[in-house]
Amino acid sequence: MKDTLDLTFIDTSAWILAFKGRHEKLSLLIDYLLKENRVATSGIITLELSYGIKNQKDFKELKEEMKSLIWLEISEKVWNRAYSIAFQARRKGITIPSTDILISALVIENNCNLLHSNKHFNILSKKGLGLLPKRNKSFLP
Repeated sequence: MKDTLDLTFIDTSAWILAFKGRHEKLSLLIDYLLKENRVATSGIITLELSYGIKNQKDFKELKEEMKSLIWLEISEKVWNRAYSIAFQARRKGITIPSTDILISALVIENNCNLLHSNKHFNILSKKGLGLLPKRNKSFLP
């Protein structure tokens, strides 16, 4: 298996920007990472992307394309990290969707970079609850 330090986990928010052609620099980066086989994902991303699929053919394509990426499993260690992040966030008065907390825990536990366009990951990072800033690659406007 590839060293996870070389991997980038692409959040749903970044995939959507790239699919819709809304951010050329992001699309080029994703293309590069895909060619280099450095993209990690998990079932939670496929689940979130499934909401936007309009027909059975595209749904089948999505599942096949996502299966071709490097999959990270949501282990007990990841769940425990997620519980801790959620607990600490609420103690600091921060409310973050559970899916974003779970993705943060998954990426932290696997030492990946995170590519996204989602303010919640930036909030967690700034509050010391998420990724180190150098691993948190935000494409927010």
